[in-house]
Amino acid sequence: MVFFVLTKTFLNQDIAGKVLKLSEESFRIFKRQSGLQMIRMHKSHDNSHIMTYFAWDDKESHENCMNSPDFAEMNKIWGELMQNGSIKFELSTYELFLE
Repeated sequence: MVFFVLTKTFLNQDIAGKVLKLSEESFRIFKRQSGLQMIRMHKSHDNSHIMTYFAWDDKESHENCMNSPDFAEMNKIWGELMQNGSIKFELSTYELFLE
């Protein structure tokens, strides 16, 4: 089974540079995680949001990544940005249906 995760991060323009830098740092951490088959990050032309597309071996691989100590500090930073309204985050998950 392949487990897909799509995220959209909507951001305030005044912190676009900070969010893009955090996204790059997160990307490097994701790339080191077990079970990750593929990751692609897409930035909108107007810098209003970032879409990230992940393919994992399975749901457990994704969950292990999110709970990894590698992400502890990064999750704290992203959480603060969501709490103070600087970003809005959406996450959708999918399983492979047809190939």
